[in-house]
Amino acid sequence: MSIVNTENELKGGTARPKKAKMPRTNLLVFCTILMVAGTVGSFSIKQMPEHAAASNSTDDHVSSASGQIIYLASLTPGASPFSRADFEAEGVRVVSSLAEARVPASPAIAAIIVDHVTLAEAEPAWLTDQYRGGVVIVGLNVNMNELLRVLPPPANDPSYSPLPWGQGYAPGRPHYSIIDERGKCWQQTQDHFDRPDLKPFMQRLRTRIQSRCNTP
Repeated sequence: MSIVNTENELKGGTARPKKAKMPRTNLLVFCTILMVAGTVGSFSIKQMPEHAAASNSTDDHVSSASGQIIYLASLTPGASPFSRADFEAEGVRVVSSLAEARVPASPAIAAIIVDHVTLAEAEPAWLTDQYRGGVVIVGLNVNMNELLRVLPPPANDPSYSPLPWGQGYAPGRPHYSIIDERGKCWQQTQDHFDRPDLKPFMQRLRTRIQSRCNTP
C-alpha cells in the first residue's frame, strides 16, 4: 500500500520518499506467498470450466427448477410449428419414441409435449398416469377436444362438466392446448401461436408449471 500511495502522491506533485528496503527474510516469505497464490489461482481457473460444464449438463433439460420438459416429437413435417432444434435450444428434452419418453427422468418430468401425430402414438394409459400425477400435458397443433378424447376428466371434481371448446382451430393455423390437474384443481387452455418464436410460449409454459395450484 505504501508504494501505491507514493505513486499517487507523485502524480499530485509531491516529492518521492525513499523506499524502505524489504528484509531478506520477508522477501523470501513474500515470494513464497506469491508462488502459492499463483498455484491456487491456476487450479481454480482450470476447475471453473469443469464445474460450469457439470452445471450446464444437469440444467440442459430443466424447465425451471420445477422439473423436466419432454417433447415426444414426430418426424412428420408440419406436425409442430417449431423445429426440434428450437425446443432443444429452450432446454427441452426431445425424444422420438414413447420408449425414450418413458425412461425414468431426473429431475422428474414437469411437462410432456406431444404434437398431433405423436398424440395418436402415445399410450393413453401412460399419458393419463402422468396427467394424474400432476404433469402438464401440452398438445401442439392439437385442439382441446382432441386432448380430452385421450385424457379423462378431473378425478376429484364431481361438479366438472366439459367446457364448450367448439371445433377449435383449423389445421393451417398453428395452435396449442394445455391441460393439467392437481388434486381438486384443474386447468385447461387452448390458444393459437401469435408469433413464429418459441421462447414466449416456453416462458408461459414454465410459468404455468410453477404457478399451478397445489390443492390437496
